[in-house]
Amino acid sequence: MLGRFDPNTGQVERIPLGQGSAPHGVIIGPEGAAWVTDGGLNAIVRVDPATREVKSWKLPKDRANANLNTLAFDATASGSPGSPAFMAGSIRRAAKCRFGTRRRA
Repeated sequence: MLGRFDPNTGQVERIPLGQGSAPHGVIIGPEGAAWVTDGGLNAIVRVDPATREVKSWKLPKDRANANLNTLAFDATASGSPGSPAFMAGSIRRAAKCRFGTRRRA
């Protein structure tokens, strides 16, 4: 569950992320969407700010229980500014992933 707080009204909107979700880190990307690392889903989750659409990118099966932490944006991940990339897992098992491809760090 992701909570979205409206400081003008004091209301909290709850956005379900999926069955078994256990969100850890949340940041707002350059496009305004919430990006969430979710250890329960073993995925990176994006929540569209306008539609509240939830999209998930699961980690590869060989990266189960990767101990996801907080997402970061890295312009060098795909060569274009603001491209999402993340580090997952412990130093021994870390995998630097970008959407659409996978490579070991």
